[in-house]
Amino acid sequence: MKLRNLLWQIPALLVISMPLWWSLAVNFLIVQKTLAKHGAPDNSLEMRTVVMQQSNNGRDELLLHADRMYSKDDQRLIYMENVKARLGDTARPVRVTCGESVYNTSQEIMTMMNNVEVINDDFVLKTVVMRYLSKYRKIKSAAAVQAVSRDMKISGTSFMYDLNNGDFRVGSRVHFELL
Repeated sequence: MKLRNLLWQIPALLVISMPLWWSLAVNFLIVQKTLAKHGAPDNSLEMRTVVMQQSNNGRDELLLHADRMYSKDDQRLIYMENVKARLGDTARPVRVTCGESVYNTSQEIMTMMNNVEVINDDFVLKTVVMRYLSKYRKIKSAAAVQAVSRDMKISGTSFMYDLNNGDFRVGSRVHFELL
């Protein structure tokens, strides 16, 4: 084969085989655009000085104030800081304060942490962590608890308070003291 035949055969072969390799060449030569993400992810939430209210059948069940409320990629969990809440009926509300709170929207459970105080007309309860089950209108904790009223002091390792009927239970290693 002579060199002068290769000069026209190679370009002809490239043109004839173009449908086989053209799409690969185009994809290779396209410059991919990349966007740099700045700030919070697209599916997150962040608010400051928040007021949240929850009602059921015209009855207020929760009125919450938080200095900061935010979510991360998983929007089922809403995180709150410096929380002050009013739970239950407006006639006999239970006030709760805590440093941090996490609300699981799918399970309707609010977990409150860091210096939790539950204040009612009859008592003041302190614990490290507790949960508010809004579906059942109950407050529960499996952590150490101390409840103080006008004339008594009760401590134990767990508690449950039913907002529907006012039942209060302190469980396990209970200490009772009259003041």
